[in-house]
Amino acid sequence: MATPVFERKRELVAGMLPVQRNVQVSPMPTFQHIDTKLDGTLRFAYAVGNSVSTMVSRNTFTLFEAAVEGSVNLTCLWLGLEDISNCLVILDGKESLLVKSQRLYTIDKIKFVEYTLESSVKFNHVAGVTCAVEAFEVATQFGAAFEAGSQIIQLSSKKPICVGDNLAKLVSTDFNAVLSTYIKVASVTEDSTVGSYKNYTLVLDEPLPFELVEGDRVFVKALPAYSSNRKQLDVYCSHGLLDLNCGKTFGLGSPDIALNASFFDVTGRFIYSKLCELNEVISFSAIKVQELACFQKQYGSLLVDDTKLLVTMNEDGKASIGIKLHKSNLNVSFRVSGKCKFLYQVGDTSGSVDVDSSYMFEYVGSTSYMVFRFLAEPGAVIVLTNVIASNDRIHSVEYTAVFNSLPGESVESTGLIVKPLFRSSLDCRKTSYLMELNSGYIL
Repeated sequence: MATPVFERKRELVAGMLPVQRNVQVSPMPTFQHIDTKLDGTLRFAYAVGNSVSTMVSRNTFTLFEAAVEGSVNLTCLWLGLEDISNCLVILDGKESLLVKSQRLYTIDKIKFVEYTLESSVKFNHVAGVTCAVEAFEVATQFGAAFEAGSQIIQLSSKKPICVGDNLAKLVSTDFNAVLSTYIKVASVTEDSTVGSYKNYTLVLDEPLPFELVEGDRVFVKALPAYSSNRKQLDVYCSHGLLDLNCGKTFGLGSPDIALNASFFDVTGRFIYSKLCELNEVISFSAIKVQELACFQKQYGSLLVDDTKLLVTMNEDGKASIGIKLHKSNLNVSFRVSGKCKFLYQVGDTSGSVDVDSSYMFEYVGSTSYMVFRFLAEPGAVIVLTNVIASNDRIHSVEYTAVFNSLPGESVESTGLIVKPLFRSSLDCRKTSYLMELNSGYIL
């Protein structure tokens, strides 16, 4: 009988890895676009496309007329760039200035925009040069002051602020507009809306290295970003990966992305929020024993049927399974042919048990990662008969994505994608999406 295609792919990938590393290839059905129209809020970006929209960054503009030394106005063709009043802009990479206001007007059906600057241009710039928006200004609420060392601050902004944004203080306008070192935003809570401003409470990734008092000017880096509306996760299996299909026009690899997702149950109750990696593993319902085969196998071999999982020791008499979860209760029972030592690490809890026939392991509490290890005679088989990791059932999600790109660098991205994972042969038989086992995800 020919070797199954997934086993051939696994062997191919495993042959490229160091000897101490292993790999598992899991069958995966067609991924699902959860946010096809990108109908949330875009910042320094725009959406294109019909059936599935793509976000394209837009934080640059081109001078239509030369900007001469001493001028306080910039004239440009208007190509859809959002309002950049109270923004810091970089002219042709030579100087940074603050935009005070902008005015749109039309001549012979052609739209132009005139930017009025807070200070005059210091160098001559010819028409056609590219200018970039570096940062936009936000306001501290109610004239509040924040001491150096603070990590929680309140700000107001017309533009959305997201997890992964970077803020700085304006420190000089003597010649160029100069900002302090950027500080990353680790958590965002939207408090209220007053007119066109939204009030936010921000938790910073590190303490403020400076104090903020009334009159100080605070800016947020003008990175392309997207804030979604609430989207239902209408998936037909109980486990999957969150991802974005994204890229950039120059540079190596994918753009650095801060993807923050908040999950809700069917009643709209908030479950949890976290900063996700691309291909973040999430569970929509309880984990089954045979589904462990699609998680991280470090050593040993696994064999699945519809009701149990067979774990075979390697030549050193070892086997191990690692599982990534979020806030789950755990119950595990198994029986063993022959004696073994069962070692476990669940969150901060670890221990070991000598087993000679059967054993019930139970963990009640929140955990994000668990590892099971077995020590027995080489070739011995552990039969896992029941594993239940109970989760609040995820029904919908809200997310933000901030794309860390260089000025002038174009970034493109779809909305959120869910890649359902088949975790047992039963899942494969229940869907018509998988006609042939010819695609998968490497864990």
